Formats: sequence, structure tokens, C-alpha cells
Amino acid sequence: MERESWKIILLSQLHPLFPTSLLNYFYGLTRIRFSTYMLWASIGRMPGLFFYAYMGTLGQLAVRIMSGKSYPQTTRILDLGGTFITTVLLLVVLGRVARRAIQTPVERGSSRTPKDRLEPGMLSG
Repeated sequence: MERESWKIILLSQLHPLFPTSLLNYFYGLTRIRFSTYMLWASIGRMPGLFFYAYMGTLGQLAVRIMSGKSYPQTTRILDLGGTFITTVLLLVVLGRVARRAIQTPVERGSSRTPKDRLEPGMLSG
């Protein structure tokens, strides 16, 4: 856990369905340094924070359009729509990559028994 802690923290923060509050508690029970946790958790949360801020910008624009205070050009609407679609696709891809990366070591480790992990010759003598 300590050796791969940065990867586990980063990937768990990237996946939107992971219960981060519960994970934060469990990370506090491990020997992971607080500064290490804060660095990688902050980096892992950046895509989601960007998405939430962008959704707020789109919501504000929608309210202005509906109230008649703003009439954006077609190119601006296409730009905002393209950026939205790209952001959603990026979050979906990052979430899938994170889920696969976290599940892979667990699946590899579960197929081996403790006896298999011993080196040859350790049981004799």
C-alpha cells in the first residue's frame, strides 16, 4: 500500500463513483503521509472540479438566454457544446481507466494463495 500509495490515491479520486469521504477516513488509518495524500488527491480531483465549474458556466449562460439577457453567436454555442462533450468524454474515459487500474491488482492478488507467494525452498527446513 505504501509503495503504490500515490497511484491508489490518484485513481480513487478520478473515479466519480468512489465514496471519497469514506476513502479519506481509511487513508487516515494507513501510514500514508498527509502531504502525499493531499498532493495526489488534489491532482485527482482536478478533472471533476473543472467539470463542475464548467457546468456552472453553462447553467449561468442558459439562465441568461432564457431571461433574454444574452444572445450568443452560433460559434460560441458550438464552442461551449464541443467543450462540454469533450469534458464528459474525458471524465468517462478517466473513470474507466481508474476503475480498471484499481481492480487489476486486486484480481491478480486474489487468485494466488498465501502458499503460492512463498519462494521455493522456504517451507523445507
